[in-house]
Order: sequence, then structure tokens, then C-alpha cells
Amino acid sequence: MRWRKSKTAKWVAEELEGPLRAWLNEGNDQAQRALQFNRAWGIEDADTFSFDQDKERLTFTFPDRVVDTPFQFLGSYNSNSGTWMWAWAIDSIEPRLKIDSLALREVGELRNSPLLTERIVEVSREDADCLALLAVRRSRFDAIYKAPDGPQVSYLSFGSPILP
Repeated sequence: MRWRKSKTAKWVAEELEGPLRAWLNEGNDQAQRALQFNRAWGIEDADTFSFDQDKERLTFTFPDRVVDTPFQFLGSYNSNSGTWMWAWAIDSIEPRLKIDSLALREVGELRNSPLLTERIVEVSREDADCLALLAVRRSRFDAIYKAPDGPQVSYLSFGSPILP
């Protein structure tokens, strides 16, 4: 593993390189499978994406089709502040869409892991990806999507498409 960008707090780096390293590696393996899944679906070619918290659906729109899928929020990264916020800490997210994130926090409490229980942590963009890998490792869904919104990126896990 290759580490350390200046925006990552030292204690975060130590936890990622220490107690959570094996779990992070497992999350990385799962993410590689998720990237293959994304390529098979052609997610990178979608014209637009949107998510509907009421319907609990993530939608990818292509020129010739629309794909809906269930999803969970994992967390978000703000490049202006260089901070990650876990989905469980974001009040604007419907509780049912952060169940996987809450489960990860419970694991953090059991493991006495500040990285999994602090609401906001200072990290580089690359390490935000690592935190998402930890979260997707605990998610019920195999795929991951980074939903851009200016300096903010929401990390979502998503499942198989819902067929009409």
C-alpha cells in the first residue's frame, strides 16, 4: 500500500496502516470486482445519475436506457476542507439509506476504532477512497459509485439493477 498525502491526519494513516489494513485490503479486492461490475454496466458512460431518497433508488441514464438500482450512502468527501464525513453522521440522509454506514460505526465501537466512530476526519482524496473501501466492505452491495457535486463527492454502494 502507498500512503500519505499531507491532508491525511497522522492518526488516520496509522489506523489504516495498522489495525484496519487487512480489512482495507479485503475492501480493495471487493472494489476491484465492483469496478468490473461498473464496466460491465457501462456506468462511466451514463449521461446522468440521480438518487431518490424516498424511493431508495440510484438512477443512471444512458442514451438508450435507464438503470435503477438500490443503494446506500457510505460517506462524503469535501475537497475544499479535505475532510471525510461518514454517512451515519449526515442528518440530511434518510436513516434507511445509511444502515450500512451505521453498521460500520458499530464495528468501530466494538473495535475501539476512532477512524470508524469520528464524524469527520481529515484525509486526502486518495484516503477518502480508502475509507469508502472500508465502508463498501461492510455494505450489502458490491458496487461503488463516486457521485460528484462540485467540491463534494458522495460515495454510494449499489446493487443489481431493478428490472421492469
